[in-house]
Amino acid sequence: MKGPSTPIVQVDGLCVGYRSGREIVAAVSDVSLTVMPGEVVAVVGESGSGKSTLANALIGLLAENGRVTAGTIRIDGEDFAHAREAAWRGLRGRIIGLVPQDPGVSLNPTMTIGRQIGEAVTRTRGIRGPSADADVLELLEQIGIDRPAQRARQYPHELSGGMRQRVLIAIALAGRPKIIVADEPTSALDVTVQRRVLDILEALVKRLGIAMLIITHDLGVAADRADRVVVMQGGRIVEEGPPAAILHAPKRPYTQNLIADARMLRQLAWQERAEPAPQPREILRFDAVSKVHSMPGQRGWLGRRMDRPLLALDQVSFTVQAGRTLAIVGESGSGKTTLLRIALGLEKPSAGRVVFEGADLTVLNWKDFRPYRRRIQLVQQNPYSALDPRCTVYESVIEPLLSFGHTARTELEARARRLIDQVRLPRLVLNRLPRELSGGQRQRVAIARALALEPELLLLDEPVSALDVSVQAQILALLAEMQRDLGVSYVFVSHDLSVVAAIAHDILVLRNGRVEEHGSAARVFGQPRTAYTRELLDAVPGRTGQREEALQVVG
Repeated sequence: MKGPSTPIVQVDGLCVGYRSGREIVAAVSDVSLTVMPGEVVAVVGESGSGKSTLANALIGLLAENGRVTAGTIRIDGEDFAHAREAAWRGLRGRIIGLVPQDPGVSLNPTMTIGRQIGEAVTRTRGIRGPSADADVLELLEQIGIDRPAQRARQYPHELSGGMRQRVLIAIALAGRPKIIVADEPTSALDVTVQRRVLDILEALVKRLGIAMLIITHDLGVAADRADRVVVMQGGRIVEEGPPAAILHAPKRPYTQNLIADARMLRQLAWQERAEPAPQPREILRFDAVSKVHSMPGQRGWLGRRMDRPLLALDQVSFTVQAGRTLAIVGESGSGKTTLLRIALGLEKPSAGRVVFEGADLTVLNWKDFRPYRRRIQLVQQNPYSALDPRCTVYESVIEPLLSFGHTARTELEARARRLIDQVRLPRLVLNRLPRELSGGQRQRVAIARALALEPELLLLDEPVSALDVSVQAQILALLAEMQRDLGVSYVFVSHDLSVVAAIAHDILVLRNGRVEEHGSAARVFGQPRTAYTRELLDAVPGRTGQREEALQVVG
C-alpha cells in the first residue's frame, strides 16, 4: 500500500546504453535514485554526464537506439523499465510530466501554442471546449506570459526563446501530474522570469505535494530550489546530499572541481578590463532603431482579422566599440533577439539606422549585404535548430568557408580541426551528427562554425546557456583570448548576469523594447540606476533562500 513515505520515483541499478553499430555504448551506469512526494531533487553534472539520458529514461522517451540494459524504474509503485509504449502513454502527463530542454524541437511549428497546450489539457484531463480554453489561458498566466489571449493565437516562431520554454512548462503542468521531470527548465529564461517560473513550480510542490526532479547545470538553481542534490559524472552518481553539504563541503574531487569552476566564473567578473582608447573606434551603431511587428488580432464583425501592431524595439540607440564587448540583458520578449536579427540584416527596422564601420546597413538589399556577412557572424540560441541534422560536424563547421570560396580540402580539414580544438571538443566529433552530441557539445559546434570566417563582429545570442559551468568558463576564456589576440568585437545577449559580468565591458538593459539603462559593466553592476536593473540583479540564482552561507561558493 502506498503512503506519504512511498517514493513516487524509485530507480535501482539503472543502466542505459545506446547502440552504435554492433556495440552498446553505456550512458547511465548503475544509478539508484529516489524522489519522495513533495520533494525537489536536483541532478547536476557536466554536459554528457548522463543527466538528460536519465530524464528520458524516467519518462520512456529514449532515442530509438537507446535501451534500458539493467535495473528497475518504479513510478508510483509500478516498474516501467521495460514497459511498452502504450503503458508509457497512460503515465505521461497524468502521473509524470516532462519539461524538455529544447523548445525548438519539442513544439509543433504548424500549430498555435494555445492549441498545443489545449491538446495536453484534453488528452490528460478529458476537458474540451470553453473549459479547456480557460485552462489554457490560466496556464499561460501561471508561467508568466503577458497577454495570454493574444499569445495563445501565435505560433512558436513568433515567440522568443524564453517564451517557448515557458510554453513547455505549461504543457507539463496541464495534466496536474504527481512528479515533474524538468530537463534544464529555465536554461533559456532571464533571471526574473526564471525566478517566477521556479517559484510557480515550487509552490505547486508545496501546495499539491507534487515532486520535482530538476536536471540542471546551474549550481545556483540547484542550491536555491532543491531539497537534495545529486551529482553525476560519466553516467554514474558520484555524490549526493543536502545543498549545504554538497556546495559548502563537497567530498569528491569532481564535485570540488564543479564548485571551483563556478567560483572562477564569478571571479572573472572582477578582473580589470582595459579602458576604451582615448579615441575609440566605433564598429557598430544603432541610431533610434524601432521595429513594429504585425500581430494576429480578433476577427471583426465581418469576419476580417484585425491585426495589431506590436512594438518590439522603440528608439533604441547604442554603439559598440572595436575590440570590446557590449552585453544586452533583459526579460524574454524585451527585443534582444530582434535587435540581433536587425544587426545581421535578417530583418529591416521600421525606423532608424544601423551603421557598421561607417556603412548604413539598413539601405542594403540582400545581395549588397552579403560581403558584410563574412565580417558579422551570429551564434544562435538554439544549436539543434541551427545545425543541419543530416550533416556531420565537419560539414557544418566548413559550410561558411565553402560559401565564401574556400575549397582546398587540406585547408578545410586543418581549419575544422583547429576550430574544434578551440571550443574544447575532441576531434572525433567531426564525424558525428548533431543528434549524437549532448546539448552543450552542439552549442560548442555552433560557436566553432561562427568563428570559421574570423569575423570582426560576433553576435552571440545566449551562446553558453546550454553549457555547464566548467565549459562556460572555458568558452568565456576563449572569447576573451580571441578578443585580446584578434581584436574581435562582441554583442553578447544573455539572461545569465554572472556570465555578463564575466565578459562585458558595457551593458545595455532592455525592457519592452526600450533602453532601460546603458553604461559600463562596473557602473551598472555596482550602481544600478533603475529599479528594474536592481530587480534583475536580485533575481540571480544562488543569492537568495535560506542556504545563504552555503551558497556563497557559487556567488
